[in-house]
Amino acid sequence: MKNKNDSRTVIIGGILILLIGAGFLTRSYWGAFSTKDASSDQNEEEGSYDLPTLDAKVVKQKMDNGEMVRLLEVRNSASYKIEHIPHSELISFSALDVFLPDPNELVVIVLDTEDAETLEVVKNTLRKKSFTTYLLSGGYSAWKRQNLPTISFGDPGSLLDQSKVVFISEKEALVWLTDPDQTVFLLDVQSEQSYQKKHINGAKNIPLGELEKRFRELPSSTSILVYGENELTSFQAGVRLADLGFITTKTLGGDKHLTPTSLFVLAP
Repeated sequence: MKNKNDSRTVIIGGILILLIGAGFLTRSYWGAFSTKDASSDQNEEEGSYDLPTLDAKVVKQKMDNGEMVRLLEVRNSASYKIEHIPHSELISFSALDVFLPDPNELVVIVLDTEDAETLEVVKNTLRKKSFTTYLLSGGYSAWKRQNLPTISFGDPGSLLDQSKVVFISEKEALVWLTDPDQTVFLLDVQSEQSYQKKHINGAKNIPLGELEKRFRELPSSTSILVYGENELTSFQAGVRLADLGFITTKTLGGDKHLTPTSLFVLAP
């Protein structure tokens, strides 16, 4: 009889232990779940909004793969003019506020490094949008650190920019253009108004400021001879074309190619 009572006591004790353990686990689970919900509710009330990020090399690979990547640089306009990511757009806060992408576009926001103030404005603006937007991880400096291509304004004092340009004289250019074994695309980067007044006969006009936007109008497998209204503009065009990947470009040197002493036939 005693043995039966002892066994019953052990069984009852075991059941009580199991019930207590189950209750503890249940409280822990629901407590964590409630805490998570409370935290989410609090974040929603506070209006927190974290932009997903993409690494610079991932963005570059997507661009190389032909994906529709829309790069919006929310940076200082002077800094953007000096140097920026190829085919990106400088966008203001007001323009970003009304911005609507193509449904198939991957939108990536580019900021200057650690620009916390601009980031907050961007986040507040994009919080109202229904489309997904990514932030370039590490900002513009991360793109630079990974030695990814950029578009330079063209600084004559920069050794790097100088290394991108191959100057050619008028005489050398004439020989090159008239060589029956050579196919050369003659590019004029003057403003449209200046081009209409005077240009080298046979030259195609794409103003310097439009080169990046209209680069598809240039032949990818043909050598290019480029010139502007003066040597500085010609140099900047040479830099721009090199940055866009047109490596078989030569730049007309000097400032006499559009004057009465020019060796070229001028039009109109």
